[in-house]
Amino acid sequence: MVKYEYIHGIKVEYESEDRHIRDGINYLDNKIEPLEAKVFFAQAHDKKSAQFEDNENHQFTLIYKGNNIYLLISRV
Repeated sequence: MVKYEYIHGIKVEYESEDRHIRDGINYLDNKIEPLEAKVFFAQAHDKKSAQFEDNENHQFTLIYKGNNIYLLISRV
């Protein structure tokens, strides 16, 4: 099921059943500085996606969908 949250004022959709997705949301929202997180959003906006990993080496892709909406997926 697709859910969404706002991270630093930006709408981010995600699959709620993904077991590591909460780690990615927490990383973008709480573990790094807002300006650092916005670098990932800017890259996704400009290049359609941005890849990153959290402190536990979980890998994620942030995809720009348009209309200021992003999709966060976990890469296993």
